[in-house]
Amino acid sequence: MVIDQQVLRVPMGAHVLSVQIQNGIPCLWIVVDDTRPHVERVVYTFGTGHHLNIEMSKPFDFVGTYQLDDFVGHVFVSREGER
Repeated sequence: MVIDQQVLRVPMGAHVLSVQIQNGIPCLWIVVDDTRPHVERVVYTFGTGHHLNIEMSKPFDFVGTYQLDDFVGHVFVSREGER
């Protein structure tokens, strides 16, 4: 199941590597240091041709694109400290 917007709690300084399909499920890979305090980051997924209901004034980074059956998803993650 694809979720348009999710909030993740990750250690400060976490670095998002990529998004890919594993066993039929979209997965996000992130490098973390578990000793650091946690912050919230928002993961947005938009399908090709879908409206981007994201505040363009907020900083976010493009992570990647994946294909799942007939769906093509484009994944963005908010930058640290931006939610």
